Amino acid sequence: MFLKNITKHVTGSLPQVIIEYNSDNGITTREILAKMHPESTLFAFEKDIEKCEKLNKIRDSRLRIRNLPAEEVNLIMYYEETIDCIISSVPFIDQSKNLIMKIIVDSYKLLKNNCFMIQVVDKKDYMYLYQKYFQVCIPKAYLNTHVRWVYECQKQ
Repeated sequence: MFLKNITKHVTGSLPQVIIEYNSDNGITTREILAKMHPESTLFAFEKDIEKCEKLNKIRDSRLRIRNLPAEEVNLIMYYEETIDCIISSVPFIDQSKNLIMKIIVDSYKLLKNNCFMIQVVDKKDYMYLYQKYFQVCIPKAYLNTHVRWVYECQKQ
């Protein structure tokens, strides 16, 4: 249910350009790839080189792995309004407010109008930062071993 909801804006009916921040061990990456159109592209950003090596074991020509943190997305993706969906699980606990804002602003600029950014976090505390840019931002709580919040934010 959790993965289904965070990947609900990924569609197999039309080509999309998708970004995943903090791809980690590839669980969400595999779910995205399974739902994607054959002509879609997924850019998976992961700052940990060892996790990138695990991601490289996923054999799919639509996957582009980038050994970069989310805050450096603009080094690779620099054309505004070109992304159809962003799925992020960047842990904000040890991040500065300026760094979090940079990720939000860069992501907002990259998204096409009416497209979505999905952010998975451990606390609801960051919602007000997203609401500064995204006209629609809905928080949802999921209970697993601990509470996870998912912000579903739409650029209009």
